[in-house]
Amino acid sequence: MAASSGGPLPPGPARSPCAIRTCGSPGPPRVRPWWLRAARQACFCGGSCSSAARAGELPEIPDLEVAREILTPRIVGRTVRGVEVNRADLVRTGTASVATLVGDEFRGIGRRGQYLALSFASGRHLLISLGRWGWLWHGSRGHPPTSATDLRLSWDDGSDLRLIEGRSPRRAGAWVTSDLATADPLSKLGWEPLSREFTAEAFRSLVQGKRRQLKEILTDQTVIAGIGDAYADEILFQAKLSAIRYAHTLTADEVSALREAIPATLRWAIGEIRTRAKGALFERDFRDFLHVHGRKGAPCVECGTTIAEILYDAVRTNYCPLCQNVGGYASRPIPHPASSLCEDSPRSLQLRGEDRNPAVGRGPLGWTSWIQQATGAPL
Repeated sequence: MAASSGGPLPPGPARSPCAIRTCGSPGPPRVRPWWLRAARQACFCGGSCSSAARAGELPEIPDLEVAREILTPRIVGRTVRGVEVNRADLVRTGTASVATLVGDEFRGIGRRGQYLALSFASGRHLLISLGRWGWLWHGSRGHPPTSATDLRLSWDDGSDLRLIEGRSPRRAGAWVTSDLATADPLSKLGWEPLSREFTAEAFRSLVQGKRRQLKEILTDQTVIAGIGDAYADEILFQAKLSAIRYAHTLTADEVSALREAIPATLRWAIGEIRTRAKGALFERDFRDFLHVHGRKGAPCVECGTTIAEILYDAVRTNYCPLCQNVGGYASRPIPHPASSLCEDSPRSLQLRGEDRNPAVGRGPLGWTSWIQQATGAPL
């Protein structure tokens, strides 16, 4: 992806400034009142934080990799002097298990899928899942924790590492384990797409003969770990494949293109986020560089076609109707007719009194009629 489309994106819709920055104001980020939760929050932190509270999307591999790179040198070699847990159901292995980290020396941070693993000299590991609304904050212990602080690790240099959730439902989690291979949240995860073991042969076994849609496969954590809605959209754009294309219909060349697009897209995104972070923990909304995800209504960076969107069952999919429409009807990105959320679904068209194809007529639209409307192809 970086080679074919590494230039700057055309100007898109105005975005508010990145919410999480080391801005000099005292204290960690304040929790937004309920009437502002739909908007981004300004930064009030005197430390540095990595926020997931932007659009309710889970952090993905590029976000976690850069956060891991930035946080590790700040606390490596430090010793835990205190632990504070403020949410009863946060630590899935029991609150007492976190207390065993007191006096332990921090050695490094790993990542498995959408989990961060803080490793200590004793052989213990603290697994953290940020969920949809959690973020990490690292700064001076002098800043009092807020009511949104779920977990607080105090280090021997006077700093704190805090897991903060500023919005409900609070779904972040933590586990203490001595064996990452058998840890409960990790044992069912699929392939790591940036590992050497994720070969062309391994990927081919995941898609060949599978009657599943491509985006469903890419975001299934038991198949490939760490990819969510955002980078699944970007990978499919790079491979020029539709999100709803069924895996068993792919040609050998398309399987190869999709396999190559996965690590290429993730490494490209890591580089883009690293450049924007500039060494500071960040809000995970460094996605202004993405080509399709979150760019509904903007022009495609390659062909100029307006980026479209499918919103079905709380899953948002953005795509280019032209670039990702190669290979006939099987590749056509058609919104599911049962989705009342999609603005171009039959139900939405009915409510607006519109028909894409007047020949079909008004009234209830069946699946066949919808395909004819969306594609213009006879069935």
